[in-house]
Amino acid sequence: MIQDINECASNPCHHGGTCKDQVNTYMCTCVLGFAGVNCQTDINECASNPCANGGSCTDHVNRYTCTCVPGYIGSNCQTDCRPGPADIVFIIDTSSSLETNINRSISFITEFIKRTPIGKDDFQVGVITYDFDAYVLFDLDDYKSASGIIAKLQHIKAGNGATFTSPALKKAKEVD
Repeated sequence: MIQDINECASNPCHHGGTCKDQVNTYMCTCVLGFAGVNCQTDINECASNPCANGGSCTDHVNRYTCTCVPGYIGSNCQTDCRPGPADIVFIIDTSSSLETNINRSISFITEFIKRTPIGKDDFQVGVITYDFDAYVLFDLDDYKSASGIIAKLQHIKAGNGATFTSPALKKAKEVD
């Protein structure tokens, strides 16, 4: 007499899988997040690289979490919350009336630039200096990095001219 053995008696299905006895074999039905003949494999939900924009993925059972880099948020780091893009033009009074405070203006702009992402898809910066006349020190698209802008700012010196703001404001319309 042939006797069918219950192959499920040894509980071959791991991680909560359900065993179905069949003739001379068994079949495991795995819970979500596990796979394999015996449900022995934890499916790596991070394998498809679901975290965008440099986010890192942590695999859990049947789910994952993303840890986003600064400037991005969302369940998959899909939302860009960085400031910008914007065009900023600084107008610096280099007349004799600000001769003693010109370094304060330059320091302020330098600190601002150090904390601002510079580039075509971020912030573009232009600088106009003025006393009696206005001069474009550099246009918005002249520099793609903060270091170049900061180096150029160090060349600004106070002049001997009078303060005429109007030409500088008109010149700002021309900066591109």
